[in-house]
Amino acid sequence: MSIKSVSSIQSNSNSVWPYPENSSHDLFQVTEIINHPVWLVDTKLQIIGQNEAAKQLMGWTTNEIINLRVDEVVIPAQKPFQILADLINKAIQQGNTLSFPDGLTLPRKTGGSVLVAGKTMPIQQNEQCIGAICTFWEVYPGKDEVYLRYEFANMASHLFRTPLSYIQASIDFLMSSELDSQEQQAILSKMRTQSKRLAKYTNELLRLLRLENDDAVVCIESVELLPLIERVLNLIQTERPRHGFTFINPNGQLIPKMAADPIKVELILLNLLLNAVRRCPKGGEIKVEIKTQPTNVTVSISDDGEFIPAKQLRRIFWQFYPVDDDLDKMPSTYNLGLYNTKRLVELQNGRIWAESHPGQYSQFSFSLPIWE
Repeated sequence: MSIKSVSSIQSNSNSVWPYPENSSHDLFQVTEIINHPVWLVDTKLQIIGQNEAAKQLMGWTTNEIINLRVDEVVIPAQKPFQILADLINKAIQQGNTLSFPDGLTLPRKTGGSVLVAGKTMPIQQNEQCIGAICTFWEVYPGKDEVYLRYEFANMASHLFRTPLSYIQASIDFLMSSELDSQEQQAILSKMRTQSKRLAKYTNELLRLLRLENDDAVVCIESVELLPLIERVLNLIQTERPRHGFTFINPNGQLIPKMAADPIKVELILLNLLLNAVRRCPKGGEIKVEIKTQPTNVTVSISDDGEFIPAKQLRRIFWQFYPVDDDLDKMPSTYNLGLYNTKRLVELQNGRIWAESHPGQYSQFSFSLPIWE
């Protein structure tokens, strides 16, 4: 079997890749004609090669990643790479092609993470397994600038159309009807609500544009986390008295300073807490928890709101992902807050993720590096 494109890997029914010992094609050259990222792995789970697409997506040069075990790509090893290593080892041991689990998110060298799908296929030579070819691709790939502008225009049009239509219809009705003062006040009140919604969307879109600018300013310094959390919690508690807020610092541990931009960290905390409040419109329990790892600090914000299905969870940080805005009673809007939050985290070399457990809680977490 020859591999001429990634589509042949995705659709091929063979469980292994038979690689002739006397083949005139070099194994590493074959990977370069595959458009999507490829890692070549030996039976010891050491990476022995990668193509240009893998370098571009993940950020590690070939010299940096060569001879590392898959679960040693990030030191200390992070769970996603351990999952990938276990999958590759299982494919080699069973002699079968295996698909990546849903929702696998791999950290990048440059910070942030990427949601991937893919397959790992054992490489067989003389009826003996000599390793595996691991091919993966971004589930939500970046799009060219022209497409993004077109999609952005569609999104903006959608966001503005409903309130503008309501305001226009209300003006026409006021001008063509004889209403008493109470009825006029009711209509004017609703028009004011719609105008506020327009202002909110305008601000969100401007924030989005600023974050998309490659010149976005990040001022990394030594940051004390506790004062930021206390300030944001006090603000939210004052505004949302129906919700219960709990701060958890296991064993009262000393929290190391982070290498971060304090203003952006405060915005991240504010966005995630407002997201938790939005998910519990009738009130609920919201917890803020800090965990310290050897190289980073993780902040998790959990709520007891509605369960988030796996399919939605995988897309919840997407740029143009539509959601229902229950708080503002406006369906099919776009959750720009979570996308902006993801961008703020990644600008500071951190990562962000979400999880949800039926009948228990949903949790949004982000981690930032420790100041050294």
